[in-house]
Amino acid sequence: IARFDEASTGDASVVGALEKLWWPIARATYTVDPQGVDSRSEIAAELVRANLLRAGAPGSNAYRMKTKWRQFLWEMFSAQRFGVSVHEVVTRVQKGPLGTFRVINHLAWIHPSSIWQFRVDRDGFPLGIVQRFQARWWEGERREDTEKSDWFEDFIPADQLFFHVRKQEGSDLEGTAMVRGMYADAKRNQAFRNWQAVHAQRVAVGI
Repeated sequence: IARFDEASTGDASVVGALEKLWWPIARATYTVDPQGVDSRSEIAAELVRANLLRAGAPGSNAYRMKTKWRQFLWEMFSAQRFGVSVHEVVTRVQKGPLGTFRVINHLAWIHPSSIWQFRVDRDGFPLGIVQRFQARWWEGERREDTEKSDWFEDFIPADQLFFHVRKQEGSDLEGTAMVRGMYADAKRNQAFRNWQAVHAQRVAVGI
């Protein structure tokens, strides 16, 4: 993960390839159409528009999720860099002009480097993930007996997660990052640049 992150942020050719894919997604116009012509379908479409896209009729702002749609798209696009993008879906019960519904409060992106394990059942369907993180030492209940360097593990069930996997094969939720095919070239380019810098330094000082 660290190597893919380095290549996707430090090599101009990799960054350019990712940006070329990203901008059509970012500039697209997104909308939600009702599945039917009945009032229930219209309300459902209006609710989703208000919740995800922060659009809709006046007064529907109460249903908005805290995560911006474009931010979610960018985080989901990280599957091109890492092979998989995982969000924890946090919901809330919200009253509003359309009625009382359970809506998405926010979508919490989980960095792939913190995912310790993907768990699947015998049939290959996801059960959840094990996330490994350092101590939340600022929390009052852990402050006295927890060091900053301590590590903890949390299991998050699949029904609370949104997976976006690039080129998934079978039950493998790690996917295949687009950057994987560019990594070797990126490392070679970096090596060539280092050699050129060393050569220029030696020529400049007369060695």
